[in-house]
Formats: sequence, C-alpha cells, structure tokens
Amino acid sequence: MRKIIIFSLTFGLCSITSQAAEVYHDPVDGKDYVADKWVKYTPDDSSQSPEIDSAKVDYEIRLLSAQSDFEEINAPTLSNYIRSIERILNKQVDKYGGNGQIITQIELNSIDNPKFSISRQGNISEKLLQNYYDEIKKLPPLKSKTKKLTFQITFNIKN
Repeated sequence: MRKIIIFSLTFGLCSITSQAAEVYHDPVDGKDYVADKWVKYTPDDSSQSPEIDSAKVDYEIRLLSAQSDFEEINAPTLSNYIRSIERILNKQVDKYGGNGQIITQIELNSIDNPKFSISRQGNISEKLLQNYYDEIKKLPPLKSKTKKLTFQITFNIKN
C-alpha cells in the first residue's frame, strides 16, 4: 500500500499526528488512494515567508506516490517549486479575486515536463484558472530521477 502524507510547507519544526487507515477519493483523477498510515505535518512555528499572503491563499500538499519515492528530489527543490506555483496563484487571485478551492495535481517523471491537472470548487473564474494553468506550465521543469511522482496542492482561497 502507498503511504500518503499531507503537510503544510512553512519554515520551522513540525508536529506529527497519525490517523487510522482511510481511503482518499481524488477529485482530480477520480482514483481512490488507500494508505496504511496517514501522517499529517503541521507547523510548530506559524511564521511564513514574507512573500506569501496567507490571508488570501493557504494550502496543503498530499503525496500520492510513496513518500520514499520522493527521496529522488531534495526537499528544498520541491519546496521551492511548490512555492513558485503558490506565488503564481496568488498573482491570479490578486488580479481576478475568488473564493473556493483549487486542487492542482502534478505528475513528475524523468523524461517529460510535469503534467498538471486542475480541479476547482467554489467561486473561481475560468479566466483565473486558465491564466494560472498557463503560467505554471512556464515554470522550469522539475523532473524525477527514475520514478513517476504524483502529488497534489490543495489551495484554499479566501478573497
């Protein structure tokens, strides 16, 4: 079974809590993911980078591939990539507004550029979504060394 992890990227130490095995139904790809053990990371120190406007957008990350597979990418590289995506979304929210949730699923591999799939819920405009998608496709590609790695960023937008 896959081990799925949810964590919030911030600076500082984290507390870890475990939950019983459960099924996650992915609204982006329609698949069910089952974990032997869910681990949720929450920051002990809520300080964030000054460039992140947490009043408008907060997020969490869900690994849909085994945690051990993500050792192919170092944590700072993945963190910077996710923060770049978050900054792009913040710019679109500043421009178009909106309230709701955007789930961005990213599939990395060793050959092709990342594959992005996006779903939304709430009052999120098509224009915001299209501009967001167009901009994240322009990011320098992040690739895994050998394996397919899939993760999601769930953005909660309060504008």
